[in-house]
Amino acid sequence: MWLRCEQQSSSREEWVNKLVNKLVLLNCRPNQPVDSAPLVVHPRCQLLDRASSRHTYRPHDSSLAPVTGNLYVLEGPDGVGKTTLAECMHAYLDQHGIAHVSCSFPGCEKGTLGELAYRLYHRPSEFGISSLGVIAEQVMMTSAHADVIERRIRSAISEGKHVVLDRYWWSTWVYSKAKGLDAKILDQLIELELSIWGEIKPAVVFLVRRDWSEHSKQEFGFWSRLVSLYDEIGTREASRVRVLEVDNRGRLDKATRTIMASVNASLCIQSREQ
Repeated sequence: MWLRCEQQSSSREEWVNKLVNKLVLLNCRPNQPVDSAPLVVHPRCQLLDRASSRHTYRPHDSSLAPVTGNLYVLEGPDGVGKTTLAECMHAYLDQHGIAHVSCSFPGCEKGTLGELAYRLYHRPSEFGISSLGVIAEQVMMTSAHADVIERRIRSAISEGKHVVLDRYWWSTWVYSKAKGLDAKILDQLIELELSIWGEIKPAVVFLVRRDWSEHSKQEFGFWSRLVSLYDEIGTREASRVRVLEVDNRGRLDKATRTIMASVNASLCIQSREQ
């Protein structure tokens, strides 16, 4: 369900760097408009009436963090390529000297709550636990999210650094709904996390698309349910944040160009406002 905690090999890094260099040659440069890479807009991203959306959550505390850097989120079910796209974004921004940090939910840095949450979720037997209930599982994940927000994201944003985040609270909502978590408990968990986010909102949420594969760890029926729920939350949140669909069913460089064109556009807007 969550980000794979793997060490990236040097060959993988070389491959990502080659892709980034190709994107540079294709005129996808930071702080410049990109006309050659049209944006793929989520088809359901029309403005919605807040009152009609039960799950259009609102942050409570506007004093938690001054918003200066941008937050870019990659969302979607397991196996759609979020982690690979996040690596490409990181390499591209790093190569162009754009200050940023890359984070993931629940996180898997050594010695962090996220690492323990990941291991406990995937390998509970290592801790002498046979299984976790849905409530305990999601409370644990929300706690791990809070740790990443507090330790890394909030400080980076306040320092003017951009943040590339693999998953968002949307995944908590989607997977909890798919597993049948009580709606009232789920609402409380989401409200808690959004109160921790404060006024920090994504500049863009990239909803990544890819077809189900027979090699997927999830059965087709469950996968389809996840896709449907991501459509639902994307539609409901479209009045609060910008949501862009990224078609990752073809060439990776095309999907990456779609993302970086949107990032570049947001950086141009931010530059003009400053």
